[in-house]
Amino acid sequence: MARVFPQSAQTITPIAAKPKRSRFSFFRFRLFPRSCLGQLIFGLALIIFSVAALVAYLGVAKVPVFTPLFYRPLQPVRSVQIESGLDGKIGLVLGERFASTVISQKDGLEISESELTVLIQKSLLTQDSIFREIQAAVEAEGVEFYGQLISQNRTYRFAALAKPMVKEGQIDFKITKAKIERLPLPASLVNALLHEMLKVPLKTLNNEAINYVKLKTLKTEPGALVLTGQVLNPKLPF
Repeated sequence: MARVFPQSAQTITPIAAKPKRSRFSFFRFRLFPRSCLGQLIFGLALIIFSVAALVAYLGVAKVPVFTPLFYRPLQPVRSVQIESGLDGKIGLVLGERFASTVISQKDGLEISESELTVLIQKSLLTQDSIFREIQAAVEAEGVEFYGQLISQNRTYRFAALAKPMVKEGQIDFKITKAKIERLPLPASLVNALLHEMLKVPLKTLNNEAINYVKLKTLKTEPGALVLTGQVLNPKLPF
């Protein structure tokens, strides 16, 4: 006599199939090492690669292979065009020009960015300076000094934004931000260095003005510095 089993006993529960791993699995082909030593070596290699790429990008050192790939030279806000023949007549007769400006009741004396650039370049020729090919682009927010800095037989590009002002009756500049290549630097660190570069031009500007005028304000507008003040010496040299 055949035995009859309950329906529940005859039901077979199917075994769930394991999900198939993707044929493109990153770990399946062991692109990433499984051992601790392999992971350590992989991590160190990744760190070295990242540091080398960052150093090359910032331009603070030349890194074989990485520098051609990642380095992009620091660029100025724009190139200053030097007026033709300006180099020969930049004596700066600032006192005469300023006094003439005040007498004619103009708004102020303009010193163009071309004049400022040539004045700085000429002063650097007369001293042993670490700066080369300097230009001064005058923008509404300040003056951008851009050029090259020589250190340990290597040339670096730098840019520094400075705010011009009249301090105790004399022209001065205060650095607000600066960078060497693409590495930002604290303004306080660059301030003394840039003032050394500007020492002779500032002395020229202030000496030309001090005998004839008293400077009051200095403001910037695109392409020029604008000085205002009053005449001190009525006996003008012209």
